[in-house]
Amino acid sequence: MKGMPNRALIRTLAGALTALALSGALSGCKKTANAGPYLCTDKDYAAYIRQSSDFTEDEGDRLVRVKTETPIEKAFFDKPYNADWLASVAHSSILDTIAYIETTGARVYKSGAVSKQSATPMASARKMPGDIDREWQKAVSGTGGPSCGILTGLYLVPNTRDNIPSLRGRGAIVVREDTTRWTLVHEFMHHNFKTQAAVIDGYDDEKSRKAWMSLTDQVTTLKRIKPSAISDADYVKRLSGLFQQLIDVVDTTVIQYQMEEIAVEGLLQDKYETGELTYVSRGAYANASRYIDQKKKDVEDLYATLTNTYDEINRLALTNATKDNGLMDEWHKNQRYPEMRDHRLDQMHDAIAKRKKFEFNGHGNGTSLGFAAQLPDDAPETAIAPCADAEALDAAIAAISSTMRAPRAGE
Repeated sequence: MKGMPNRALIRTLAGALTALALSGALSGCKKTANAGPYLCTDKDYAAYIRQSSDFTEDEGDRLVRVKTETPIEKAFFDKPYNADWLASVAHSSILDTIAYIETTGARVYKSGAVSKQSATPMASARKMPGDIDREWQKAVSGTGGPSCGILTGLYLVPNTRDNIPSLRGRGAIVVREDTTRWTLVHEFMHHNFKTQAAVIDGYDDEKSRKAWMSLTDQVTTLKRIKPSAISDADYVKRLSGLFQQLIDVVDTTVIQYQMEEIAVEGLLQDKYETGELTYVSRGAYANASRYIDQKKKDVEDLYATLTNTYDEINRLALTNATKDNGLMDEWHKNQRYPEMRDHRLDQMHDAIAKRKKFEFNGHGNGTSLGFAAQLPDDAPETAIAPCADAEALDAAIAAISSTMRAPRAGE
């Protein structure tokens, strides 16, 4: 085929999927200036240990179960959540927060402390059963372990898979024994968002996994077809069709994963600044700004990779188009991508701009980032963890990434 670098295109598509797979970040570490490993220093661990003793498990106001007539509100990116759930735990102790969460369709489990020197404010959480522990270990191994990061919290959505019976009909939150209430509420907000997404928007993680697997199978089938058995034009059209499916999956996934992290941290910062969220670590509040900025970069990198793929498919379609082979039709179909991309990026940039305009009570700087700058630079990032059954999604993405990298039959 004239001007058809199949392997280069496959690598580009694989890059887009890999960016999704790696979007679950690490907690407690700072990233090096360039793309590379996350590094934890002694100061990072010292700051994490200090934060573990900010509040004891019973420190807080009496739990108030808030019930209003219209509890559903919209957060950043128009994500619906139950404001009563968050208001009920806004000023409560860790003990009461855990008890309340377990009335909303999720159980709270504990994992081991990062350090023996830490306080253990989450010690009252449940001991993990074997199936939840396996999911936690997969998530920990996915972050590279404590030499690369500190995984402090994990949320797993309810599902019906036979190999995780503890998730039948209820979600699960796992937190380290020595993490802070900010992390606990962070993971609770993932449960809150995912619950409302399922009820209001019909979002279903099971369907998302099946969509990834279906896409993997279709790519595998296409790659196995010998060049003599398929025309170049048909190959480009089918590859273009897979890209169109990919951008639909990304459009859903980016809101449920990467942008949800921004929504959670931004909402919690808003509540902290107005006094509507208390008994949480001041350092965790400040570090949320770092995390929001990191997620912003992740989303921008993801769309940059997709844009490269879009440009490449357009070039191939135009290069190989004839009057009758239909490649111009494929070109026209792909023109919806820039609008989808720009809509999501505009949403994200608008949300972050609003977040930075919020004034912190008692500080005249006018921005959360300005307030964060007043705090020690060695405070760790908090609650940066794979969430919403991320390991299963990552496995599906890894499978299709591997498929995309494989050469076409006959090459």
